[in-house]
Amino acid sequence: MCLGLIEVNTACNLSCPVCFANAGIGYSLTMQQVEGMLDRFVEIEGDPEVIQFSGGEPTIHPQILDMIQAAKDRGIRQVMINTNGVRIARDDRFLEGLAKLNPVVYFQFDGQRSETYPTLRGEDLLDLKMRALDRLNDAGLDAVLVAAVERGVNEDEVGPIIEFGLKHPAVRGVVLQPVTHVGRHIEFDPMQRVTMPDVIHGIVDHFSGPIGHIGQLPHPHIDAHGSHPGGQRNMGIGRWGRPRYPGRRKSSRSLITPRAVSISPSSQVVPLPCIFSNAAFTD
Repeated sequence: MCLGLIEVNTACNLSCPVCFANAGIGYSLTMQQVEGMLDRFVEIEGDPEVIQFSGGEPTIHPQILDMIQAAKDRGIRQVMINTNGVRIARDDRFLEGLAKLNPVVYFQFDGQRSETYPTLRGEDLLDLKMRALDRLNDAGLDAVLVAAVERGVNEDEVGPIIEFGLKHPAVRGVVLQPVTHVGRHIEFDPMQRVTMPDVIHGIVDHFSGPIGHIGQLPHPHIDAHGSHPGGQRNMGIGRWGRPRYPGRRKSSRSLITPRAVSISPSSQVVPLPCIFSNAAFTD
């Protein structure tokens, strides 16, 4: 499986102390540029499966809904949007437009403690995150929770984040990403950074019994919320073949989580190893 990743802008509506992309003033792709990327992606893939729009913060691009529609028009089976959720929480008209297009929402979510967010995101966003997730559920949209995990901040929340995801009707998967200290980041000791074994131990310590096979995969790419070019590992956990929960919508490809792995009904680890970069299309 190949994930196409298009970073449509560098601007953001937050100023996170932890930002792999060091988001700020920079470029904003035109619709023509994005259509060219999509056409090339279809050409090289033949039968493309997943495209993700990222940034910066892609939801603030004035043509993002048109870009999602363009991906749908080209027959790409799953379209994802990577977001901090701010516009989803506040903009009714935008959410209505997003619901009509039905992308999977790759949703920044660092935990359930208010004090986590000022450290990682510069302000207390917990209520906004909860509101955005509830609004996604009301709109019939699926979300994948994506947590940046930092030592001394939220490494003890990896289990509760998974548990929260299992209970929330909008959530179809969870991705756990140890913070990569590039771009903007808080002070850290390189000998004490969070590793994937730390994340695994956090999950095991939280749950009294096994929750299924857990997969991890190094990924040679970096983006706004993603992995380190030297091989930072991400972990994906989700729900293929699990019993339905009351009120949970049917979703056909619910665990396609980029820069991670998906877990099949037979517990097979399925890597998502391919990236489509916009570097060839921008100066």
